[in-house]
Amino acid sequence: MFYIGPGADELTDEHEGYVSGRRPDGSLTGIWTDVRAEPGAFTGFVPACECGWTGDAADPTPTGHHAAQRRWLTDHFEVLARELPGLAKVDVAERDFLWTGVPAAVRPSPAGYPVS
Repeated sequence: MFYIGPGADELTDEHEGYVSGRRPDGSLTGIWTDVRAEPGAFTGFVPACECGWTGDAADPTPTGHHAAQRRWLTDHFEVLARELPGLAKVDVAERDFLWTGVPAAVRPSPAGYPVS
């Protein structure tokens, strides 16, 4: 998940989010792994950021994938945005991100989860 909204700069570039897969041995996948391509391979989907931040795991399901994306946004990026000079007064919204290469405004929502 990559911020492309108002105030995007080098500081926001350092906080590209992704969904990491937790393997049965506890290790996590990296930013270039599409965890959706390996169903059943993970015990959880973990919100992660290239800065090293990780959040609480979600179930390794399509709904869990969406939840992990949202957790990265709400638990990490929105908190961080309040501290970055260029974003302190910007109302960061889901539409201001590329999600798996597709702006949120045009990507379909997971079943039962509206994209706001």
